[in-house]
Amino acid sequence: MVMRDVLLVIVLVGILYAAWSLWQENQGRTAGIHPDLIKAARGDRHLAQRTLAHLRQKYPEKSEQWCREKAIYDLYRDHGSTGGAARSRSFNSMSKREVRENLWIAGLALWVAHSFMSLIDRIRH
Repeated sequence: MVMRDVLLVIVLVGILYAAWSLWQENQGRTAGIHPDLIKAARGDRHLAQRTLAHLRQKYPEKSEQWCREKAIYDLYRDHGSTGGAARSRSFNSMSKREVRENLWIAGLALWVAHSFMSLIDRIRH
């Protein structure tokens, strides 16, 4: 039983490490884009980047902060939101595709862990 507990801890640590790695990778994708801008774009990083690039081109004399704040304002205005409700929904920073991928990976990790533990049980008996 002790061996099974040790293996379970190892598998769980592996799953947690994989989840942390995915989170770190996701954070890297948002590098250079302010989180509030991504939220205003409802998680659409490409829309956030395009809006910011358009404003930089249209107002080259304005600061980076001004362009970012204008982009956030414009996106909330265009989406018909005041920003307060949208800002409170932190899950919007991840696209539906990324959520599906992460859920699939988590399910796969659980299946592998279960299969591994079943194999260990069969070997022991």
